[in-house]
Amino acid sequence: MERKKNLGIITAIIAVFISIIAVTIAYAAYDASLTIKGSATTKVTKWSIIFKDLGQAQLGNDSGLTSTARQITAPQIVNYTSIETYSVELKTPGDYVAYNFKIKNDGSFPAKISTFSMPTPQCHKGASGIDQDEINVCNNLTYTLTYTTSDGESVPVANRVSAGDSVATNDKYEPGQEREVQLRIYYKSSVTIDQLPTDDVTIDGLNITIPFIQY
Repeated sequence: MERKKNLGIITAIIAVFISIIAVTIAYAAYDASLTIKGSATTKVTKWSIIFKDLGQAQLGNDSGLTSTARQITAPQIVNYTSIETYSVELKTPGDYVAYNFKIKNDGSFPAKISTFSMPTPQCHKGASGIDQDEINVCNNLTYTLTYTTSDGESVPVANRVSAGDSVATNDKYEPGQEREVQLRIYYKSSVTIDQLPTDDVTIDGLNITIPFIQY
């Protein structure tokens, strides 16, 4: 009887031991690890919109007459970001002076022209002091900045410009993209004899700023 009692105790102890082992094994089965590995590099980048390839003055007259347009001071590109400082003379109706150059996105980011409009030339009467002189000249003067070529199929349709389009707000330039433009000041050929100035008229207000932003 005593032997059976002891055997029962041993059996109970073994059962408890097995149950502890079972619990331990069950707990170990839920052990897990998560690992994330990686690396990163910041590449060299730059923000750069430049002028380049400034051409010679183009002098002409679109009315079929001999042009009397004259370049007094030739412009030059300074630090790739400014064109300084041209001076020209127009005399005969139909005279014009034009300069071709390129605008390039020489940076790493897409850029577009922010709010932009061409300035309005300001005319000032000469020594004779005749008010109508400055009115007649400025009423017959145009100042434009237009593209000379059309974009190819590599440029998305929504971003393309065509030859003759005015440089305008929201024109987009992808990294590395460049376009040729023409700056032109023109004394209209439609000027009548009684609209010709009686004295020299100076013209200013021709400075242009083209603001670019990243998009």
